Amino acid sequence: MKPGAITRPTPPRVAWAVLGVLIALGGWRWVGGREGPPSPSPAASAPPVMELQADDDGREFHLHAGQWLAVRLPASSAAGYRCWLQDPAAAVLEVEQDPARIGGSHAWMFRSARAGVGALRFECHPELSGEPVRRITFRIRSD
Repeated sequence: MKPGAITRPTPPRVAWAVLGVLIALGGWRWVGGREGPPSPSPAASAPPVMELQADDDGREFHLHAGQWLAVRLPASSAAGYRCWLQDPAAAVLEVEQDPARIGGSHAWMFRSARAGVGALRFECHPELSGEPVRRITFRIRSD
């Protein structure tokens, strides 16, 4: 090759360079087990995530189509106390994340998938006891 000659990058180099620029600019990310473009801003496209706790037991909550619902319930490794999902209100919700341990609690993520009414039910008790200590129910209405 002559000094000062312009060389063209080989196609794999171009592909890697474009991918690097997209990643650096945040224009591409890993989405649900596949690569894809970023989702629109949650603030612009969907209502905020609704968060429920044990104190909300027995109340009714209204969700909009596609809205996320986070449920955080008590758990204690030392005492063996935790909550189990008994009824996922499948008529209106889809379970998006099974319980994740966060501090002294377990957290579930749901998404409003269909219009209707349902009951989201949990039972909380020590793991070695079959007798429920506390039943928690959230009434869910989705449009």
